Amino acid sequence: TAKQAARLAGVTEAGAAAALEEALAAGRLQSAGPRFLEPARWLELTERTRAELWEHQQSHSLEPGLSRRQLLQRLGFESGPEGDAVIRQLQADGVLETRGPLVSSPGQSPAAPPSAAVERVAGLLRQGGSNPPSGPELKQAGWTKDVGAYLLRRGEVVQLGGDLLIASAALEILETSLRELLATSPEGVTVAAVRDYLHTSRRVAVPLLERFERSQVTERVGDRHRLRKVKV
Repeated sequence: TAKQAARLAGVTEAGAAAALEEALAAGRLQSAGPRFLEPARWLELTERTRAELWEHQQSHSLEPGLSRRQLLQRLGFESGPEGDAVIRQLQADGVLETRGPLVSSPGQSPAAPPSAAVERVAGLLRQGGSNPPSGPELKQAGWTKDVGAYLLRRGEVVQLGGDLLIASAALEILETSLRELLATSPEGVTVAAVRDYLHTSRRVAVPLLERFERSQVTERVGDRHRLRKVKV
């Protein structure tokens, strides 16, 4: 940085900044946020970035990209304004593309898992409805971590809790029914009451109620769950 350069050269920060700007204009330095690198060092950084993205794509072909934070850590930069500046420069140089919190090689698209496994798992989850299949049942249908991640990205399934997956359509129905039950039960409802009302299992009722509580739709009072009272 200009401050570090001034300290090392024994000059004022303004003088160091002017010298750095001159070196940038002459092509003797490359800026990466507040840092200044020699062109050879920047070239090394871009090649390292390409290698990191390629390796991630090979080992995680179903994922849309690598997290910005992970890439910056591997390159030796901190997340924040400095890291953002590095990412912007790498993007401007055509080294990577950004997708929200992810970065990837230009033009990279995640591969699709075997369609037969995807359809079997998705079909089993749809068929299960409010009583989704167990982990062993999903694995027997062809579930893998990659298949699950693919279905989650497509929005067909939701991770209700832990390794419990449920079809998105089934979850919407459960949430609507639970809201109806809560609206008619000002004193609150127990897990058992929710389980019976939704014709499901405790395995589903508990994480569903936890989901409502995290969203601040409900609050827990003892062993009962009730709609959160709106403060006026």
